[in-house]
Amino acid sequence: MEHSSNGIPEELAFLHALDAARTPAVLRLPEASAVWDKNAFDLGPAGLMLPAVESLTAATEADDTLIICQVETTAIVEVDAIAAVDGVDVVQMDLLDLSASMGYLWDLGRGRCWRH
Repeated sequence: MEHSSNGIPEELAFLHALDAARTPAVLRLPEASAVWDKNAFDLGPAGLMLPAVESLTAATEADDTLIICQVETTAIVEVDAIAAVDGVDVVQMDLLDLSASMGYLWDLGRGRCWRH
């Protein structure tokens, strides 16, 4: 949902189709917020991906289900603290956004080589 014009009705149709095929689905929300979390949970996905989780506080506020926190900027220095939050199951780093936040837009090699 983050990079599309899809809303709740469109996602519900996708989830119904995936459920009929016995395929669990993870919804990538447009933002990490209680309003989006609650609306998405009502649809019944297997989990949620929350974009732009960039602090311990934001990770702590995530709901108790399969939680994927997407770290997209140089806030990656917080990745250990974010990953240590009880209930956070996956931390995904977006190489394009990370590289761009480091000043290397479209240079994924440099983002991939980042060390903290």
